[in-house]
Amino acid sequence: MMKESPPPNVVQLLSDLYPSGQDARSFVLNIGGRADLMVFEGASSPMWHGILRELRRSITYEQLVDRLKEEEPDLPWEHYDQVILSQRYSEELYVLRGDLWRGDTQVELESCLTNHSQLLPVSYLEGGVAASRSVAKVSVPGFECGSGFLIDGNLLVTSNHVLPDKRNARQARAIFGYESRPDGSISEGVSFELDPNSTFLTVKENKQDWTVTSVKGNPCEQWGTLSLTSELAKSGARVAVIQHPGGLPKCIALANGRVVYADSTDVQYLCETSGGSSGAPVLNDRWEVVGIHRDGGFQIQTLAKSRRRYFRNAGVAIGVVRQRLIDEGLMS
Repeated sequence: MMKESPPPNVVQLLSDLYPSGQDARSFVLNIGGRADLMVFEGASSPMWHGILRELRRSITYEQLVDRLKEEEPDLPWEHYDQVILSQRYSEELYVLRGDLWRGDTQVELESCLTNHSQLLPVSYLEGGVAASRSVAKVSVPGFECGSGFLIDGNLLVTSNHVLPDKRNARQARAIFGYESRPDGSISEGVSFELDPNSTFLTVKENKQDWTVTSVKGNPCEQWGTLSLTSELAKSGARVAVIQHPGGLPKCIALANGRVVYADSTDVQYLCETSGGSSGAPVLNDRWEVVGIHRDGGFQIQTLAKSRRRYFRNAGVAIGVVRQRLIDEGLMS
């Protein structure tokens, strides 16, 4: 049953109406969309983000809303029109008041958006493609999915809530290369079993939500590794998150990719993520890991005097994990 209050945007409305891949495919076909160019799997919100990115090529926003009204005439459109019709495809993402994420002052917003050059060398893209090879979808029976990445020693890094114990790790698989090809087809990737009996470290206290475990075989030889930076992330620095949102083929979040708060244990940023992104690497502009994506929601800036909460994504600062690996003799 749809709520009477307006949805935040058309993505939320479509996710509520057509949450499954089968329902979404039927709707797209009914309105004349090219279903063969879209992916109908994973969590509903990231699935619909992907569908709309492709749908916008063949149908205008107004046409989409008109067809939606035809398909769902019983919805309380008098409550929805003001919100839904005022948006456009470019505003699909969840729009939040600026003061919920940027900080206490307009100066912080301006420094984040205007005092940093947006120009990058083309080699930046090549570095991102190389780094992405080491990122895997972590498939766990009874758990939707997560993300993870390889480091030296055939070790997989992910979140504790993805792999909380050795039993889950034994049942899990790390799937590398599950991604879209340039022609739009999907590479199913290569699956590796994990080996928690060889190495298994995990922490879940005080937001230190991370796990490191061995992977069977030698995946590093084929898929490479990511480096863990020894530097603390800085507010305003550019970051990207390579991930498997909702279990979808590998994605990268670059837009709004800025750190907005960091301390020795926590890093907060504005990149888009979703369920299934947990355990993904948060990467600096040299494609080094500065954090492990943990969650999204209202976060506290631990070192700030105020207890105010800001709506952001957050991850475990990688220095905590790096030091533990050094202490365990797993990294020099």
